[in-house]
Amino acid sequence: MSLSSGLLACGNDVFRLWAPDATCVWWARDGCAEGMVPMKPSATQRGTWEVRARLEEGQSYAFLVQWVQELCIRGQSLVAMLDAPLKEDIEAAKAAALQSGATGAAVDEAEDALGDAEMLAEVVDLSCFVAEAAGVILKLTVRNVEVLGVEAHSADARWDSVHFQRTSEPQSHGEQDGERDVWVANALQCESEDCDVRVLVTRRDWRIDPRSLAVAFDPCTQPLPLSGVSREPSRNLRALGGGDARVRSILRPLPQKAAPFRRRSDAELIFYELHLGSFTPGGTLQAAAAKLPYISDLGVSALSLMPVHQDSLRLKGRSAWGYDPLSLFAVDTWLGSCEDLVAFVEQAHGCGLAVVLDFVANHFAGPVEKILGPRFFHAEKTPWGPRPNFEVEEVRRYILEAVELFCGAFGFDGVRIDSTKSMRKHRDGAPDPAGALLLGQITHLCRSRGWLAVAEDLEDGDGVLQMGGLGFHLQWDMAHFCHIYPTLVNPDDRFRDLEQVAEALRGLAPARGHPQRGRVIFTENHDTAPSDRYGRIPLAVYNGKAFMCVGEYASGDAFQRAATTDGTPPCGIALDGVEGDHFSQRRTALGLVLLFTSPGVPMLLQGQETFECQPFTWPTGPPIVWERVTASEGPSAHVRALVKRLTALRLGPRGTAAWPFRGDGLHVFHAHEGALAYLRWADVDSRDVDDAGSALALTVMNFTCQHFPQYELGVPPSDSWRVIFCTENDKERGSRLPVVRGIARHGFPSTLVVELCAYSAVVLLRCQ
Repeated sequence: MSLSSGLLACGNDVFRLWAPDATCVWWARDGCAEGMVPMKPSATQRGTWEVRARLEEGQSYAFLVQWVQELCIRGQSLVAMLDAPLKEDIEAAKAAALQSGATGAAVDEAEDALGDAEMLAEVVDLSCFVAEAAGVILKLTVRNVEVLGVEAHSADARWDSVHFQRTSEPQSHGEQDGERDVWVANALQCESEDCDVRVLVTRRDWRIDPRSLAVAFDPCTQPLPLSGVSREPSRNLRALGGGDARVRSILRPLPQKAAPFRRRSDAELIFYELHLGSFTPGGTLQAAAAKLPYISDLGVSALSLMPVHQDSLRLKGRSAWGYDPLSLFAVDTWLGSCEDLVAFVEQAHGCGLAVVLDFVANHFAGPVEKILGPRFFHAEKTPWGPRPNFEVEEVRRYILEAVELFCGAFGFDGVRIDSTKSMRKHRDGAPDPAGALLLGQITHLCRSRGWLAVAEDLEDGDGVLQMGGLGFHLQWDMAHFCHIYPTLVNPDDRFRDLEQVAEALRGLAPARGHPQRGRVIFTENHDTAPSDRYGRIPLAVYNGKAFMCVGEYASGDAFQRAATTDGTPPCGIALDGVEGDHFSQRRTALGLVLLFTSPGVPMLLQGQETFECQPFTWPTGPPIVWERVTASEGPSAHVRALVKRLTALRLGPRGTAAWPFRGDGLHVFHAHEGALAYLRWADVDSRDVDDAGSALALTVMNFTCQHFPQYELGVPPSDSWRVIFCTENDKERGSRLPVVRGIARHGFPSTLVVELCAYSAVVLLRCQ
């Protein structure tokens, strides 16, 4: 990893900033305008500015960058590198929304666009004032941006360039006190109906060091002043009263590197998805570290940690999932320091848990185009925020260095790359070769260091993400969830499509040749479990929630629509009904059995192991109630015990070389009349002596409310089958069921008779 200013040890004195668009750059201690130091272009790194300055650990700094922004007005529509819409366009959108009877949200969106834009352009025909006049008035209204000058040029050189003059006007009601910066020019040779103008705006912005390990936000700092603009920034910006950087980098040294850790094999991976903000009442790394022995006791072997990068929402004091990153190097200050992060990872390793970081590189959020610079981002936006420009080598290098920082220095065991489809494809579905190249570089880095590379793509039907393609070890399998979910939550047994469940077990064809079928599987995760989406499984079963709700149910069922915005239970609706519901408990258990007996790496969402029913929505994290964790009876205690038995079933006895559920072998041979049966095994090398016979497991599930005292199934050649797991009565574990030979069924030469209670599952091991 190349050293950069935020990674330097305290006392080193070289600070660098990549700003290829800059004409001048200043370095500012504590982000203050007074006493700024000018920076010089680097002699070795193109587009990089550097300066020598002394700074101690914990002190803040920022960069003031002067650059020229180009705006293009074409036919009274404005295209800009940063948001600078035509005022008329926004007001027309608002009027159209009102006229069409749109909801308040659509109107608010138009108002927000007008209120948040830092520049507003207006083109006024001079004939509106003087009938015989020709040309137009060009007007640029600026807020919270320091502008030094504005000039306009004819795109086709049909008229001479014009310089704007600065005026001012009072701000409208509801805005901060003060004046707007207004720049006006008369383009007498420009015709409004054929407007094609290049507007060059010389401006100054505060930027942060994208490689600093911590970021601070000062909400009390005033924006840049709009009067008395000078070519010398120290004269123009005041030290404390206004003009200082609101977002600043904090100098932090790299913490001591985490001790080496050897995670369990891929076949032994069981993930637990953890959201630090809602895992404990404190919501910090230190608080979560103290609870890690509880997770280890469940039998899981790895954490899938939701993002810990500095989130733009948390920077402003709001709760967040972590998917609105402001920086890929800085650790979120709400969660703790980088030292706390390393201590958390070491504590997890001490508990036998690997830690895989949820890594967001497909978009950024917040004022990043301003504080990182527009050259960092693509003109195309994502639904969640600005899209990095993967074609720029410095951007790809920055993302790769961030992966190396968290895995190499902080000790993470791998990364889960969020929304890889948004990196390898553009928003219109066209391929993005540069984004795909970056993904390949990430997986190459991970494979060369022994780190796990997991993708969340959800559209990889052709298998391009895994070995033979971009090189990921695993990817989240949403198809597995989508095939299982309606079978669990549908209130009518007649409409349970077990063929769909069989397809979920088999997985996507391109991934079948990979270990663990190349997938991470789940029945709940942070994306599916919110109450305005699929909902937590117990709640969805209780409500008979429709699969992929549309129309009047698009925002959920009655229970979910009644939930408050902070995720707390709605007034007048008690969760006791869900916890006491027979169907919720049993079908939730069936979902867990499917999860742990399917080929693939199973993953639990925090709270899932306690039968958590509490509804939640973004940006509130999935709750976990610690009183339920310590309960000795009731649904939470029952499901927690069930999860422990299932993790033990998944991993098998220690020392067993070829345990069925650690392998990839699968044969679904019966999916009829509500009953499902499938065989699991782990392949062994044909050279190995197999005196005891290969371990073969049979899973039988009943998805109906009927009780089958003697359900007959065909089985491979065997003497008997031993019960190793049962949802209905664990006391049956260890009992042997004899095989009836000579009666062929389901393509096998022998028959096994099994008792199946309503909504139950039993797992058996072949005895020879």
